[in-house]
Amino acid sequence: MRKPIRVLHIVGAMNQGGVESWLMALLRHADRSEIAMDFMVHTNRPAAYDSEIAARGSCLLPCPSVHRPGYIREFDKALRSREPYDVLHSHVHWFSGVTTTLARRRGIRLRIAHSHSNSSLAEASAGPWRAAYRTVMRRGMLSSATHLLAASGPAAFALFGANWQEVSRARVLYCGVDFAPFAPVDAARDRASARREFGIAPEEIVLGHVGNLHASKNHRFLATIAACAGQRQSGVRVLCVGGGPLREQMQTFFENAGVRAVFTGPRSDIPRLLRAMNVFVFPSLYEGLPLAVVEAQAAGLPCVVSDEVTREVDVVSGLIRWLPLSAGADAWADAVLEAAGQPPRLVGGLRAMRRSPFSVETSFEYMRSVYLS
Repeated sequence: MRKPIRVLHIVGAMNQGGVESWLMALLRHADRSEIAMDFMVHTNRPAAYDSEIAARGSCLLPCPSVHRPGYIREFDKALRSREPYDVLHSHVHWFSGVTTTLARRRGIRLRIAHSHSNSSLAEASAGPWRAAYRTVMRRGMLSSATHLLAASGPAAFALFGANWQEVSRARVLYCGVDFAPFAPVDAARDRASARREFGIAPEEIVLGHVGNLHASKNHRFLATIAACAGQRQSGVRVLCVGGGPLREQMQTFFENAGVRAVFTGPRSDIPRLLRAMNVFVFPSLYEGLPLAVVEAQAAGLPCVVSDEVTREVDVVSGLIRWLPLSAGADAWADAVLEAAGQPPRLVGGLRAMRRSPFSVETSFEYMRSVYLS
C-alpha cells in the first residue's frame, strides 16, 4: 500500500480561532491513509483542540522556544521523533521565514508559507529593527517556500510584498467553513436556549461579536458603540464570543462604560450563539480575512463591519453594511440599531455561502491537490 503524504502544520497553539478551526476542518475531512497531518505548536500549554487531534491519530509536537537560540534544536528533535514529513505548512506569519528555511535545509520537499493576517497597519509604525526582521523573514520565505498562500489579497500584500501577484507560487486561498451546523432547522430553539443560558430576555437587542480578545478586534470601540446605542434604545446587550489576553480588561471597560455584556470565552457552538444575536458588529482595526464575518452571513445575520476589513468577505448581497471607524460611535450606533431591526435571512444567507469559495469542501480539495502534488 502507498504510504500517506505526511503534513506538518506549524501554529502557535491549537486553540479555537479562525485559522485553527479551519485546520481542524481539514483534519476532519482528510483520510489519514492518504494524508496524515501533525501539528508543531509554539507552546507547552494545553489547547482547546489537543484532545481531538490526538483522538484522530495526529500528533502534537511542542517547540516553544520561538525566537530563541534553542528553537532550531527543538525543531530538529521534533522532526527526528517522527517519520519524515513530505509537507511543511507554516501558519506563523513572519516566522515562516525561519520554518520554511529550516524545512528546506532538512529536505522537506513541499514547503508552504501561509499568511492569515493583514499586518500592514500594525507594522507601519515599527522601528528599524522590526523592518530589518521583516526583510530577512520575507527573503527566507521567498527563497525557501514552494507555495505562498494567503487568506486574502491584503494578507498576501502584508507578508509577500506589493508584487506578490507577479510571483507564480503565490495565490489567495479562502479558508473554508463547515456550513452544515448552520442549517436553520432548529434556529428558533437555538436562539431561545442560548438567550436563556446567558440570562438574555427575548425582547432585548443583542449586539454580537465573535473573535479573540486582542487589540486588533477593537473591543473598546465596540463598548462605546453599545453605550451610544443604549442611550437611544433600552434593552441593549452585548454578546462577546471568544477568549484572549484582554478578557478581564475588556470586561472592566464594558462595565465602566455602563454596557451590559456577556463574555462567553472560547466556544464550539458558534452557529447556536449567532442565532442569539440581532446584529453582528465587527469594528476591527485590521484583519486578514475574518471567518467570523463569513459565519455571521451563513447564519443570515445583518452585519455592520469596519471598512478596514477586506471586501472579499462580502458574499450575501445586502447583508453587510460597511462603515469607516472614523465615522464615530454615534454613526455606528445608528447603523447597528437599524440593522438590528432586520429579520435574519436564514435560508438565503446559508444558500449563498454554500455556493461561495468559503465552503470547507472547496478549500480542502485545493489543499489536497497541493499536498498530493
